[in-house]
Amino acid sequence: MAIAFGAVAWSEPKQTFGAWGVDLSSRDLKVKPGDSFFNYANGSYLARTEIPADQESTGAGYDVYNLTQDELRTLIEASAANPSGATATQVGGLYKSFMDEATVEVLDAKPLSGSLAAIQATKTKAEFGTLMAKTHVSYGQSLFGLQVDADAKQPISTLWQASAGDRWPDRRSTSVAFLRAGLARQDA
Repeated sequence: MAIAFGAVAWSEPKQTFGAWGVDLSSRDLKVKPGDSFFNYANGSYLARTEIPADQESTGAGYDVYNLTQDELRTLIEASAANPSGATATQVGGLYKSFMDEATVEVLDAKPLSGSLAAIQATKTKAEFGTLMAKTHVSYGQSLFGLQVDADAKQPISTLWQASAGDRWPDRRSTSVAFLRAGLARQDA
């Protein structure tokens, strides 16, 4: 399969999981399946696999995600450098504006001033609730979001988080963990 976008052509990478999509090298044949089927099926994979320092876990899902991110970045950067059509021009222009750090530094928090003023103008919990509902409608997310995510310090645990959402540079850097004392954690 091959796809062309702008000046970049993409072709399907060589399969790495055998002829029919299963990685049999993950098995640990020294373990009897009846003793621990999990270790039999995954033992060699677990022994040789290291979780990358910038990820909370690893696996086929992360591999696909990372590959997709790399391919998207290649397409977007090519569109910014040499747009070949209307869509590539839009994508490239958006990327260039996002990567324009000098302008971001000059603007500082000015683009947020309207939103911050609206927050400061609320006088009651009801007004604040209404504002949160309006922000959800206007840009697809409320001022704050709740989610369950992996605890970066203890990846086998989950954690309730409140986050500032897509308006901040890095969702994880602005997350506020709460209900820590056993209320939020569900240990595996």
